This record gives sequence, structure tokens and C-alpha cells, in this order.
Amino acid sequence: MEDLLLQEVKPRLESGIAQTVPLVGSDDCEELVQDGLVMAMRILHSAQKAGKTVTAGNVAYYTLKRLRSGRRSTGYSEADSLHAATQLRGRSRVHSLEEPIVGNTGDESIGEPMTIGEALASREDDPATEAARRLDWGQLVQTLDSVSKEILRTLGSGYKLTRLASRLGRSPSTLQYIKRRLEEKRGNARHHAQKIVALSEIYGVEKVQRALEDAWAYQAFSCEYIANILEQRERPVTQPGALHLTRQQDLLDLDLPAPDLTLYKSEEGGVS
Repeated sequence: MEDLLLQEVKPRLESGIAQTVPLVGSDDCEELVQDGLVMAMRILHSAQKAGKTVTAGNVAYYTLKRLRSGRRSTGYSEADSLHAATQLRGRSRVHSLEEPIVGNTGDESIGEPMTIGEALASREDDPATEAARRLDWGQLVQTLDSVSKEILRTLGSGYKLTRLASRLGRSPSTLQYIKRRLEEKRGNARHHAQKIVALSEIYGVEKVQRALEDAWAYQAFSCEYIANILEQRERPVTQPGALHLTRQQDLLDLDLPAPDLTLYKSEEGGVS
């Protein structure tokens, strides 16, 4: 059966698909050949089970007929908008989001037409992002002092920080420094949460929970800080060895050469 499929049925499918089977959506000739071989295998299996003898030409003919009707090895549907049969019946059409809109000149400044994806894309954040942002800012504001809160209100209103310098009695450079610290403190809550969840899969939930409790005491919530705590605790501690001190008795056993005093003797035999 395998030789019949690969040596006789497959060449007929490759020729027939390229000439008679319409391609719709993301169809590809090579993929349709593989799909057709699966369908041909089923036809051969059914014929063998029924005790019938079929030729390679018959198998290829009925396989191509099914492919032209939109049937695939995964099934047949005229209700699924993405299925080949539905598109062949003209009930749906699939377009790429990168496809340019016909009759639209797009942005003349960049010389590119508008695509379907740009026309359908929402200019607003999805509800999940908005909820995470509100939760993130709510937790942050609770830990800020009055100066930092005033900076956030000013930036949120669209004003510059220079108008706060005289009212708060702070220099513009100081206000800019506090602003940068706020940006570093807020960070990306979703990113840190995902990293911390990944750490629980490596070190275990109990160890990560303990690291979070310790980090809470220092108001440090970044994933890098949690990872550093876990790494330090997993690192093996080298036990210090015993301290060996030289005993005075050992000093008495030292053999020292006698000093050479001949350099200090004069020619007459005395010491110079």
C-alpha cells in the first residue's frame, strides 16, 4: 500500500492539484498533496477492508474530486468561515490584515496606503491593560509622599514640573530627579508578575512566598530583587575551617642558623 501511494498516487496528485484544484485562503500545493495522501490512504484502507481492489488512477481521481469540492483530511464544513469549502461556495472571504484598503491613499506624509489592520485596530487599551494600570498606580500612590503625589498630579494634568518649583520650594533638577525615581519605582507590574510566577516554577511556591514576604519589609517588589534573594538562599554556604594558631612550644623547636659576626671583626682580632 505504501509503494502504491508514493510511487503511483502521489505523482497523479501533484499534477492534478497544480492544474485543477483551486487554492483558497492559505492553501499551498505541497500541503494539499500531503492532505490528499491522507485522504487517499483512507480510501485504500476502506477498499481493503471491504475486500475491493482499486487502482492508483481511481484513488487519485476521487481524492482530487474531494479536494476540488473543498473537502480536506480534517473534515468538511460550509459553516466555518475559514474552511476551504465555505470560501469556495462564496460564503466567506479571508483577507490579510496587512492587505491595503482599495481606494485609500493612506498617509501622504509617509507614502504608504492604510491597511485593514490599521483601520480595525483600536486606539484605546484593552480592558485588561487598563485594569492592570489602575491597580499598579493605586498601589504606588499609597507609598508616596506629598511631593511625589503632587508631581504625579501635575504630569497627569499635562503641565510642566517647572510650575511646581516655587510652590514646593524645590529646584527643577530636584523635581526631575524625583520624577525619574517614580518611573523606576513604578516599572512594569505585569512584567514583574510574570517573572515572579516563573520563579515559583523553578524554586517552588513556598520559597518564593517567603522571598516575597522578606521583600515586602524593604518595599522592594521587582522580579530581579526576588530572584536575587532566591539565588542567595540556594547558594551553598562554605563552612569555615578550624583556625590553626602557632603554639609557643612549636617556636622552641625551630632551628635557626648561628649569626655570622666575622664581618664586624677587625684585622687585629677585635671588634671594630
